[in-house]
Amino acid sequence: MAVIAVSTHAARKQLLTYSRDAVVKAWDITEHNCLQSVSCRFPTVLLGRIPQHGAFPMLLALPPQEALYIASNDCLARIKIGNGDNSWQQHGGKTTTDTTPLLGALYNPYFQQVIVGSCGGTITAYNIESGRRELILQNTHSGSDIVSFSASERKLVTVDRHGIAKVSRRANKSLCL
Repeated sequence: MAVIAVSTHAARKQLLTYSRDAVVKAWDITEHNCLQSVSCRFPTVLLGRIPQHGAFPMLLALPPQEALYIASNDCLARIKIGNGDNSWQQHGGKTTTDTTPLLGALYNPYFQQVIVGSCGGTITAYNIESGRRELILQNTHSGSDIVSFSASERKLVTVDRHGIAKVSRRANKSLCL
């Protein structure tokens, strides 16, 4: 769909776009890639229609509010920017979630999480809706490459650099090795 509003968040080096079909996207200005897409669940969108918008459908409110406001003819949405916890760290002037490079990521539709493996052997699960870190396991391997999930999506298969595979069972949003 066509982009109808654009805003720049200079402090985060991000470009925020909003399209006619009520999708907000955050873009990294330096890396030129999409960081996150959020579909606004306006009643018109849920009914399969495209919402009507005025001249200024998107407003970026900088700190202390740190939010993005989206308006259609029948709804107003507030999207909080940032995750509100301390899962992000500063390393060499860059905001990161881990101190070592990431090896792989895999989406789990059953738990609605993205599972990420790093060179340091850390496996982290992030909630796809909120972006919050829900689970972290350290020293699982000497570098974990996420391979796949079982058919039930409750078991995670990881392989380290030496070819050692581990199957982890998912129970109640926790991970058991």
